[in-house]
Amino acid sequence: MSDPVALCAERLAAGDPDRFAAVMACPAPDRAALFALYAANLAIAQAPWASAEPLVAEMRLQWWIDALGALADQGRPVPQEIGPALELLPAAASARPDRRGRGASCRLSRRGLCRCGAALGLS
Repeated sequence: MSDPVALCAERLAAGDPDRFAAVMACPAPDRAALFALYAANLAIAQAPWASAEPLVAEMRLQWWIDALGALADQGRPVPQEIGPALELLPAAASARPDRRGRGASCRLSRRGLCRCGAALGLS
């Protein structure tokens, strides 16, 4: 599949149908970023269960931490199939004003995926 957002939507529909339905109920302009956010959440949640070896599971999680940190700090794309869709998150968060009417800032961090969910009104 060539469209990364469509790939995210497909994976979300298969892996978390409730969230897929919730995204489909959102306004159309917000859907692409939400599909990317929730597809990343799904991939990260499944990462430890992809191997029976604890060290391999930890390595998978560390890979996501490093990849998202590089996206946040240097703007380096995440080298994964859903990676191009994740580049939508900072733009989506800054385009949507926060509760005080200012543009929200999206910061992917080493402690969590990002605050885009709060910026998109999901908190």
